[in-house]
Amino acid sequence: MKAQRLMLKDRIEVPERAATAVLLPAGPAAAKKDYRPRLTVAAVALAHLALIAAAITHTTQYRPLDIINPAEQTSVQVTMVEQPQPEPPPVPLVSEAPPVLTADNSEREVAQNESAPVAPAPEIKPEIPPPPRPKPKPAPKIKPTPQPVREPSRPVTQEKPSPVQNAKVADRVAIPAATQGEMLKSVPNATPKNVSTVGCQVPAPDYPRKAKRLQEEGEVLIRLIINANGTLSRGEVARSSGYEDLDQAAMAAVSRIRCNPYVENGQAISVMTVQPITFKLSR
Repeated sequence: MKAQRLMLKDRIEVPERAATAVLLPAGPAAAKKDYRPRLTVAAVALAHLALIAAAITHTTQYRPLDIINPAEQTSVQVTMVEQPQPEPPPVPLVSEAPPVLTADNSEREVAQNESAPVAPAPEIKPEIPPPPRPKPKPAPKIKPTPQPVREPSRPVTQEKPSPVQNAKVADRVAIPAATQGEMLKSVPNATPKNVSTVGCQVPAPDYPRKAKRLQEEGEVLIRLIINANGTLSRGEVARSSGYEDLDQAAMAAVSRIRCNPYVENGQAISVMTVQPITFKLSR
């Protein structure tokens, strides 16, 4: 930059020296004649100045300011924002140490507890749900047990057996040979006499378990033939109860019967009678 300035000064000074070297004529006529050279000098000087200005602007690339039409100014608005503070580190949870009880503190706490009794909390009774109602079970169908058809009881009438019936009964009664011989000797007619009652002791029959479980009841009529000495010669079911197990129990009880000899006109004879055996459950 200093070298350029020195060169500009030299360029400017050279015309001045040349101008000073020109001798101007004296007087008013000479003044009029010197006016033109001054103009030329001034024009040359202005040309040099223009060249110098062009060189300066070309080398420095200077851009003149436009004062009349200034460029539009752009405004920039800056907003100051505070920097966010960093989050504090999490504080570790520290479990509080239980207070240390001393003799004085314990006495004071006990005294305070005794002086201010705590009202007992009301008891809350748990609500007990009502028990579920049991569903009614359908009643089991009970099959009706067939009840035996009982024959209407007929009064036993004492009828004199016909000779044919006596012969059949004599065939059915199994009498030992010795007893039969004695009966033939003592009684002219060996046919047993049909009587209504005989003095006999009939043991109580055993009630069958099956009959108890099935609630079987009934009456069995057993026809008995008793010889002259009071022992049983033969027994058979005259009328059934409707249950076979009850009939068998009645026959088993009659087999242990003991009777007194039936005496007629001072002489013991064989007789035939009907003994009822009743089976009835106690309610």
